[in-house]
Amino acid sequence: MNQSRLACALAGAALSVLVLAGCSGVDPGAAQTPSESPSASAVPSASEAPSATPTPTPSPASAAGPAVNIPVPEKPALADENTVEGLEAFTEWWFELLNYAYATNDLEPLNAVTDEGCTSCDNIEESIASVYVDGGWLRGGDVNLETFKSEFVPNTSGSISSFAFVTQDSATYYDSSGEVIREGDPYSEPTARQTVAVFAEGSWLMLDLGTPGA
Repeated sequence: MNQSRLACALAGAALSVLVLAGCSGVDPGAAQTPSESPSASAVPSASEAPSATPTPTPSPASAAGPAVNIPVPEKPALADENTVEGLEAFTEWWFELLNYAYATNDLEPLNAVTDEGCTSCDNIEESIASVYVDGGWLRGGDVNLETFKSEFVPNTSGSISSFAFVTQDSATYYDSSGEVIREGDPYSEPTARQTVAVFAEGSWLMLDLGTPGA
């Protein structure tokens, strides 16, 4: 993603502009044979038995505050296949990680599957930073992959270009006091975005994302 096709879209620091409106363990099967029954003293009492640590309850962003305890989207097994179906699964997961980054201000999962040399990623980071500056946050704005098309033909460098047709939910931006500072309209009509990815060392890596022909 080192081209400039997304630079102007990202400079506005709005998620809507970002994608749609601008330029470019124990073996469970092992048998266990009991020997002697443990003595009563060997059995821990209820007070001694360790208690399981409760899983924090996810709370999406709202007018009351930013999202908390949001789990990182799980990578589908299909996304590690070097097939057109695998590339589609990876691309959809990549957009989920993008949504997660905007919802949580955590870019590490997204960066882990995106080319580290892409300059447009710097624009994404700047866009997200602008959302959370001085304690602000974002609600909504998720990008949804509706259709995926690819001829799955590697180019001279081995990467593969595809077309992702996406929609986007409405977005609301808040300042640290909870006041709405701006809102982004939804995009219900699928919009084409060209993606470039490469399969290397058993997994896909996103190289580029932008407007077709830009």
